[in-house]
Amino acid sequence: MVITAASLVVSLWLSYRGVRDASEALTRGQSAALQADLRAEFAVLGSDATEEELKELLAAYQEQGLRYVALVDRGVPALEAGTPSLAGAGLLEGIAKTRRGERVDSAEVERLFLRARGGRARARRNALGNPPPIYAEFVPTEARALRASSRRSLAIGSTASVFLLLLAAYMGRLFARQDREHRREQEDRRLKALGQMSAVLAHEIRNPLASLKGNAQLLESMVGKDAAPESKVMAKAQRVVTEAVRLEDLVSDLLEFARGGALRREARDPGQVLEQSVA
Repeated sequence: MVITAASLVVSLWLSYRGVRDASEALTRGQSAALQADLRAEFAVLGSDATEEELKELLAAYQEQGLRYVALVDRGVPALEAGTPSLAGAGLLEGIAKTRRGERVDSAEVERLFLRARGGRARARRNALGNPPPIYAEFVPTEARALRASSRRSLAIGSTASVFLLLLAAYMGRLFARQDREHRREQEDRRLKALGQMSAVLAHEIRNPLASLKGNAQLLESMVGKDAAPESKVMAKAQRVVTEAVRLEDLVSDLLEFARGGALRREARDPGQVLEQSVA
């Protein structure tokens, strides 16, 4: 799942880079188409274009992203329509940079500068009614929409990747807990089986042990009739009985332990418990 999330992020980032390159190509295409349209329009309007005609031209190409158009005379807008992205000295600097082919950093608009031919050719064309240089600003609508869609996809994909990582962490903890519970259940089953086996074994030992103790007690009584209490035979017979009784007590404790049951809690004096344990 972690690998899936990482792969998703990488693929989304590569897709975003590709969309960004495609948006730049769209912007260049929109710029070229708008330049051709403006040249054709101003070829008809000529150098005596009016402010009203510029406004009509702006309205006609507004759907194509045109936001500002101006006829430039010596680097200063002589006739304009629309609202430029920069004002005052900033606008003049933008016009100068665009005319020199420099890029003006702006996330909102793109800029165009359509040059008129210089020297005598320019004078002849102006005399024939051709317009002075044209400065225009347009919004790359298609490229902007494409970038916005790509950013949304990247955000959604990143959110999904984070969700997958969180889910992977949760599933990892869940599996680890289930594994611990499974091991605990196996240990409980093993201990339960061991307890059952101990109970069976203690029960099987208890029967011959009872017979052994009974015979040892008979032997002790028989020896006691013929031997003195301090004789070695009497001591050994008594020892057999004593050990048989001790084994019987151990087997009884083992059976009691294997039987289990609910714990019964009660308040006790710790000192008394220690004294009983020592005893």
